[in-house]
Amino acid sequence: MTPATTRASCARVRGAGATGELTLRTDSGFYNKKVVEACRQRKVRFSITMRIHKKPRAGIAALPEEARQEIPYFLPGAGVAEISHTPFGKKGTPVRLIVRRTPPTPGSQLALFTTHDYHAFISDREGETSVQLS
Repeated sequence: MTPATTRASCARVRGAGATGELTLRTDSGFYNKKVVEACRQRKVRFSITMRIHKKPRAGIAALPEEARQEIPYFLPGAGVAEISHTPFGKKGTPVRLIVRRTPPTPGSQLALFTTHDYHAFISDREGETSVQLS
């Protein structure tokens, strides 16, 4: 999604009569500064998956175990944590970086090289990362 398609999508949704808060949710292919700026200009909330590169990986790895909230998952040891992150350079606006950590599936290639897999996304949506376990 480019900034132009972000703007066009917002215009179509508003033109169809939507009056409430809009949220753009996309995968990591759309993780870029221009898409985030287009959302902010139109007051559209966003949740965008990001690839975990070196800098955020270091921040995630440094999180103490107490910072992670356990989540329901088919393998034990899964959790979620949140840190502040400034994407796209130091001059950017900090956002929430929410990271789900899961153990690799036993017998998978990932299990040979790591003890956890991570799924991260940036968001400006408000809310809690903690999960109520039943």
